[in-house]
Amino acid sequence: MNGDFVGTGAIVTGGASGIGAACARMVAERGGAVIVLDRDGDGAAAVAQACGGRGAALDVADAEAVHALIGRLDATPDILINCAGIRECADPLEIDAAHWQRMLDINLSGSLNIIQAVARLWRAGLTRAGRQRL
Repeated sequence: MNGDFVGTGAIVTGGASGIGAACARMVAERGGAVIVLDRDGDGAAAVAQACGGRGAALDVADAEAVHALIGRLDATPDILINCAGIRECADPLEIDAAHWQRMLDINLSGSLNIIQAVARLWRAGLTRAGRQRL
C-alpha cells in the first residue's frame, strides 16, 4: 500500500460503479478515508463498505440535496473526486429535450453543485479547523 492519502478524506461522486468506484478504492488502498456518493445508494454503500468508508444516495443534479448533505457532514473532505455523470448513446437527431436536459443537469449542473458545496467549506477554513477531518 502506498500511503499517498494517509490522513486525508475524500468525497467521490458517481462512486457506485466505474471510474468513481475505482477512485474510491484507490484512495482507500492508499490510506485515505472515503465518502462514496451516487444516485444508486445501495451501490454507493457497497463500495463504501468495501473501502471502509461511508456511502449515501445523492443526485448531484439536486442542488438543495447536495448542499444539505454536505452541510450535515461531521467532517470536512480534503479532496473532491467528481465522477458523477451519465452517458447516453443515442442518435442526436432522435434524442428528446427532456433526456438532453437530464444529461446537462447531471453532467454540468451536478458538477457545479458539488464543487460549490465543498468549496464553501474550504473557503470557510473548515478543512483543518472547526470540524474533524474525514
